[in-house]
Amino acid sequence: VVTVGTYEATDIGTSCYHTNLGIAENMLSHVVDDNEHWLVADMVAGTDAFSGSLHLQFDVIFFVAEPTAESVGVWQQYRALAQVSGIEDHVRVLGNKIQDTEDEAYLKQEIGAVLIGCFSEDRRVKRARREGKEVSIGSVEQDADWREVFSQIQTHAWNRQEQLQALHRLHLRYAQESYVRNRMGDVTGQID
Repeated sequence: VVTVGTYEATDIGTSCYHTNLGIAENMLSHVVDDNEHWLVADMVAGTDAFSGSLHLQFDVIFFVAEPTAESVGVWQQYRALAQVSGIEDHVRVLGNKIQDTEDEAYLKQEIGAVLIGCFSEDRRVKRARREGKEVSIGSVEQDADWREVFSQIQTHAWNRQEQLQALHRLHLRYAQESYVRNRMGDVTGQID
């Protein structure tokens, strides 16, 4: 378990959270990558994964959506960015905090076929979190089929060469930014 990024008093007004995302991206690009190992990341909410290469680091990204117009709006932004960046086939949606069939129907209507499952709102989770108690997967009701989640991961795994090429293209694009060239010089040679 690793936590990447926080703010200290000296960081206020001088530091950007995206620096922490860069650290996470660097770590992810150096982990063992095979079918015997799994890495699960609880990423930043919203579209911040597109600020660097974080969106290219995973076989599948599970976007968690609540049955609200605001959450669906963020999903629509995320989907548009996923299309432009070429990762649309690597994104699926899980509904969360579902209270009734109307909530689930709303998400199905707004999100469509990439919605692969939903989780009911479980008051026991909220209560346990307030009381500082541990919450395990076995202690909550499970509406979504975890086998479908794992199937999506295996079905949509990156072709590693395509993923690497996408990372290289993004690096070269970043390397052309004037603030990068001014501060770091030519970093295009970092690709080996």
